[in-house]
Amino acid sequence: MTSGEEAETPEWPVSCSACGAGIGGLPSGDPCPDCGETERTYLVTAGDTARAEDSAQASVTYVKDRPWQELWRAVLKGLADLEDVAARRIDPPSDWRTLPTEFCKDVWHLKDWLRNDPAVPQVARDSVDGYAKTQPGIALARDVANTSKHLKRNLGQREAYATGGTVTEESASFRIEWTDTKSGVTGTEDALTKARQAVQEWRSFFADHGLDETAA
Repeated sequence: MTSGEEAETPEWPVSCSACGAGIGGLPSGDPCPDCGETERTYLVTAGDTARAEDSAQASVTYVKDRPWQELWRAVLKGLADLEDVAARRIDPPSDWRTLPTEFCKDVWHLKDWLRNDPAVPQVARDSVDGYAKTQPGIALARDVANTSKHLKRNLGQREAYATGGTVTEESASFRIEWTDTKSGVTGTEDALTKARQAVQEWRSFFADHGLDETAA
């Protein structure tokens, strides 16, 4: 690009990287009207990777032309790993916090895959963002995923970390600790319990919209 050329604004579907709200049409650099975040996620094809990575404050999610069931299988694999570690059928990794954290990222990003999959009915694509934000399990996954990415949340958002665990010869458990950055209220959740809840919340959405999780 020459010095006289202006940076081209990508025309791919775009969402707020923090809260997931669709912000197509919002001028580049303007904060998300829902949460105030300025970082964006562009949903692109593999061939467009270079353009996306050259865009200011952009991250890339490979969604277009890939079925949402692909990420759903990763979600189920993540839950199975948590179940296996909890029962000590397998040992946790050296940094066991990666298990609940990576699971939460996949659970939260599933909404992007659903919203941009042309095989999903339009009514489901239009409603998935609002649904995800109101479900306790999925919303906690959002907070863990975004705290892991940004390290600190904006005022009014919830910070959440996989922070502790108990491992014995027969069982293991993991905790997620959260803090409301506005009120200062704190809480602790069992990671496996919330993971099961998030999976059930997504399955309720699939059932409501006639989506087949085993397809593709």
